[in-house]
Amino acid sequence: MSTLSPRALASLQAYRLMLFSRAVHPEFFEIRKRRASRSHQYELDTWLARGAHVITFTHGGEHIVEVLTPNEPAVPRRGVVESLPCAGEREHESRFGGRLNYITSVQTEIVSENLYRATLREMHEHAVENKSLMHRWREDDSRTDSLSVLDVQCYPWEVHAQAWHLDAGCGLVLRSQAIFEVLAQTDE
Repeated sequence: MSTLSPRALASLQAYRLMLFSRAVHPEFFEIRKRRASRSHQYELDTWLARGAHVITFTHGGEHIVEVLTPNEPAVPRRGVVESLPCAGEREHESRFGGRLNYITSVQTEIVSENLYRATLREMHEHAVENKSLMHRWREDDSRTDSLSVLDVQCYPWEVHAQAWHLDAGCGLVLRSQAIFEVLAQTDE
């Protein structure tokens, strides 16, 4: 069994998935890409930042906001419902207000340099093919790019979102999947 480098361990421990019951102000993020959409049931606003993303799902004045970030201290605490570490594998489900439901799964892995490069190519091609939000950058001390991708599918009553954040500095591959849904009105 190999041990993780200090940088890889720090990257794994830094990433958090935070859920909010209210909108989060964009000033807390260096937004690189943004996309908004609206259906007759919900509004959706997606932001992609360097190694992070924000998804805001709104229906009838109720919000589910997913923030996945390696920089938790920079994000406000007001309105936080959950804050989950991303290291390893996580699954979570929450109900928001009366009619919103949220389900997520997060996986992280530190991979070899060859596997990282292959994953980077594959994710870049996926993002281009699917017209996903994508931001690619290179740190000064790195020979390989890092990449963040946010891919969203909108349906009449729900949104499916997949995100990938790849950190070249330590070979981190983080994948998250989430479903944001408006639940059917029930008569009690």
